Amino acid sequence: MRILDTVAAFPGEVGFYAKRLTDGRTLSFGQDRPLVAASVIKIPVMVSAYRLCMQGGLDLDEEVVLRAQDKMPSCGALTYMHDGLTVTVQDLITLMIILSDNTATNLMIRRLGIERVNADMQALGIPGICLRRLLF
Repeated sequence: MRILDTVAAFPGEVGFYAKRLTDGRTLSFGQDRPLVAASVIKIPVMVSAYRLCMQGGLDLDEEVVLRAQDKMPSCGALTYMHDGLTVTVQDLITLMIILSDNTATNLMIRRLGIERVNADMQALGIPGICLRRLLF
């Protein structure tokens, strides 16, 4: 396959796993090698939030107050918002995914807990995804 030839020739570290849900067909490369997730870790945080919501333990309209010490200077819109801003959980998830907002992500990680995110990934059969810390 052309994609595997291209990936194999890439000088950096690459790994991926894709599965077609309709028939179970897979395509992968380096899928068992641990890699740094970077902002991709925001997807498991989102999944964990929606799982908790479906279980009745999280209200998407729940309000979170932004504090100066919450702000991450690396990226995102919340860094530039005023202290005391009230943001809903749903808005945090949206900012986390659409703008890759690290402040929103950390607020969600604090709300959910690192342990919950990791337990959800384990429960979903993907124990190789491991959130180890807040983002910076």
